[in-house]
Amino acid sequence: MDLREVKSKLIENKGLVLIVAVVLVVFIAFSVSRCTAVQNERSQPQQQEQQASGASDDVQNAESQLTDEQKQKQQNYSQDIKQFIAVLKANLWATEGKDHLVAFSDTTFSERTDQGKSSTVAYVVDAVKTDETKTDDGTEEVSTAAIEVDNETYFLTVTKDTYADGNVQYFLTGDALTQSKATYGPISASDQITVSGLNQDVLQLFGDDKGNIESAVKEYSAKYLPTYNNFVWANYATVNWKDNTVTITFTDGTNSKEILALIYDRASKSFKCNSI
Repeated sequence: MDLREVKSKLIENKGLVLIVAVVLVVFIAFSVSRCTAVQNERSQPQQQEQQASGASDDVQNAESQLTDEQKQKQQNYSQDIKQFIAVLKANLWATEGKDHLVAFSDTTFSERTDQGKSSTVAYVVDAVKTDETKTDDGTEEVSTAAIEVDNETYFLTVTKDTYADGNVQYFLTGDALTQSKATYGPISASDQITVSGLNQDVLQLFGDDKGNIESAVKEYSAKYLPTYNNFVWANYATVNWKDNTVTITFTDGTNSKEILALIYDRASKSFKCNSI
């Protein structure tokens, strides 16, 4: 077939040629898009690992600044100090505008700004003093701790307001924080709180809504059970057909003692937690 015959065939079948061309363009575009998506999917875990590794390095670097005496103090904390740290750890704290955040572990705290700047320092609690007063709305419990940071002494104060309806609010202030004049409040439960043990059979009773189960338990425990950070399903569920509710309970994983009950209203698809 010579060149003139090829041209003739193309003219006779120009509609088919156009369709093939469009299909090729779409195929190429899809292939490029899919390739980019796959590369992004592969890079996300790597980025997360790098971030986790960086955070771990920051903690290790901060802890390495502690003296042997300070480490010994951390190992011999009183129950009052452990309770104070538990409240700090249970929440992610932020200033009113949420432009400064702080998260605590047993040994360090990390501050972040909305501009991406972050810093991690080690701290040691020397003593805690707690005062409780009655108010018109309920009770106010003020716990002030003397802490060591970079061989200097600072103060952190946690205020717990408990209202007549049982609701609880926490506030954090301290000259060790970047915003030493500001009041910090909890904006979410700490990611150190874990919920485990739920299997597919029990999740079906909750419409497979595992995410909201975990959120409800974490948010409740951060407020009302801050000394616990591990919640394990007790392996049974109670269905109330009259009220159309499902109730499950959790232990702390160390023994069979149940510490929290989660009640699910199947009609409204809402969750409620109670301490046991």
